Amino acid sequence: MIEALKHPNESVRVDAALALFKVGDERAIPALTAALEDPAATDPAVLHRGDRSWEEMGSDEPDYLVRKAARLALDMIRRRHPAPTTAISPNTGETQPAAPVQAAQPHAVEVPFQVGDIVEQYRHHTQDGFVNGPRAESIGTKWKVVGITDELVSLELVEGIEDWTYFKYSPGDVMTLGSSEYYRAAFPDSKGYQQVFDTFRKIGKKTQ
Repeated sequence: MIEALKHPNESVRVDAALALFKVGDERAIPALTAALEDPAATDPAVLHRGDRSWEEMGSDEPDYLVRKAARLALDMIRRRHPAPTTAISPNTGETQPAAPVQAAQPHAVEVPFQVGDIVEQYRHHTQDGFVNGPRAESIGTKWKVVGITDELVSLELVEGIEDWTYFKYSPGDVMTLGSSEYYRAAFPDSKGYQQVFDTFRKIGKKTQ
């Protein structure tokens, strides 16, 4: 998959980055970092043809699909594999404990659901802040919470179709979510999962 990031076909490179997003292999970080400079650009008029909302409000700026997919994969891999707690001494070259980092006060978010609950997205976060309502791709979807860690929330689709430019989720598929770069910039002290808590709500009782 890592070698496929250099394939001459743009679609293959996009698929490779998305496969690495799902696998979460930290060995792919150098290749994915290089892919952030991928020159391939897609005409947005072609990419979004037939999308009335984009045709009314969309930008004429080219869409760099490989770069987007690589950024998505890097973000997920780095959340799964945090920075090491040791460092190399510049004086001796030996491994030593890394300098302690002062713990930040977390962004206060109510925990709205637990593993087993059925949830839906009721608002989403963009670079401009919160927007009421789900993303267009998520309208009509319902999810079962199947896992919660300090960084990620895993949701299994139980109703509807989640159809993104890069891939599609059908019932039974599991999506793992954390906080986007825009959310982390707005709430730098928040934990990785908190955007999910901020944008999804429980709509069904926890299953037994």
